[in-house]
Amino acid sequence: IQCSTLSFLNSATACTISYWGYAASNGNRLIIGNKNPSNWEGIQLFWDSYLGGTVFFRCMGGTPQNKYALGYLADNSGWHHYVGVYNYGDSGDRYMKVYIDGELQQTSTVANPTLSSGNIRRFYVGNWDSSWSMVGEIGMLQVYDKTLTDSEASQNYNAYVNRYN
Repeated sequence: IQCSTLSFLNSATACTISYWGYAASNGNRLIIGNKNPSNWEGIQLFWDSYLGGTVFFRCMGGTPQNKYALGYLADNSGWHHYVGVYNYGDSGDRYMKVYIDGELQQTSTVANPTLSSGNIRRFYVGNWDSSWSMVGEIGMLQVYDKTLTDSEASQNYNAYVNRYN
């Protein structure tokens, strides 16, 4: 699915992407985010087979180029809940977080990336091109224009775990 841009993601100082996903096999990717069609600039949450199952939440721009938080999922069989939180607030409160199944995986301190002005970043669900297409299912996609707290990420997981397992 390709949607027009979610305007708040183009200049986001806070956002959260959350979804339930089921990868059909360990070699497949689950992809959600906004991206410039000609490069990787934007904010993306994706699962890849890199290092046996890595969840990347990435904010990529010109400078600094690539800022991310990582989570690891050794066995991605079945449904899992993925959450990426980006906050570029006041000095000292700038971070990215990744949660898998309600558990915080990593927090990374980040600087605000410089996003190219005037470039349209579209919002994608599932794939960006033939080399980045997913085989699996996505359920309950949520995009917030705020950061979720640790307890809110855990509550979202607990509220729907019985539906997906």
